[in-house]
Amino acid sequence: MNMPPHYRLRTLGDVDSTNAEAVRILQTHDDPPPTWITASSQNSGRGRRGRTWNSPPGNLYATLLFRPHVSANIAPQLSLVASLAVRDMAASFLQHGGGVTLKWPNDVLLDGKKLAGILLETHQSDNNGGNVGWIAIGIGVNLIHFPLDSPYPATSLQQYCGKHPEPPEALDALAWSMDARLSGWNKGEGFERFRNEWTEHAYGIGEEVRVGLGGNNNEMRGTFLGLDNNGALRLRHEQGEQSLQAADVRFLRTRKLEQQRASHAG
Repeated sequence: MNMPPHYRLRTLGDVDSTNAEAVRILQTHDDPPPTWITASSQNSGRGRRGRTWNSPPGNLYATLLFRPHVSANIAPQLSLVASLAVRDMAASFLQHGGGVTLKWPNDVLLDGKKLAGILLETHQSDNNGGNVGWIAIGIGVNLIHFPLDSPYPATSLQQYCGKHPEPPEALDALAWSMDARLSGWNKGEGFERFRNEWTEHAYGIGEEVRVGLGGNNNEMRGTFLGLDNNGALRLRHEQGEQSLQAADVRFLRTRKLEQQRASHAG
């Protein structure tokens, strides 16, 4: 492995999840260095909102654990920073580097199908100035396998590459890209440039979406306008325009594909 300087690497076999391993590191180390955790497979992989992440051997499962030294209101931007780093990695293995887009807040798509997911978790907030303590950025990338029965279209790099990368090769590329992206982001000072670049690669700006807000099937429908200055989703609906910090976004275009799939399956 050829990791960037100042990062520790922890390589595991089958684990519950790499994000869960990050918690165990924090429980046993007072001040761990920035650490990449990777596993050959996960038996309890997790996505956002407690969803299961299918994790057979052959794909990339990794978590970056580090202390970002930023306030809690800035920390969610790291999902967008990470998605750009994952895009960099995926594009580097594609012949033309195209077709990789970003779905707010934490998915990376290839040809409109889910290639990778990102799960950001914060741990042990500091008492100094309201900063978060540690951040665990969990990243799963479909190198070979992808779910055939998911509620959304999915794919893998193997579907588009003559030769897919092995997990260690993919992690090397991701680690260097993440290191460069974090330096450019510079604790939020460089976010405007990142926001503009994220927007260039965004999936579905100007399209109709259904946005789930959690609890009691609370949902609204509107047009996805992009990101606000803090990285929140901008939604235009009947009552005007609104910024949302957290939500599940379902594009109506994707919803139609799902309905067609269900119809053919039946």
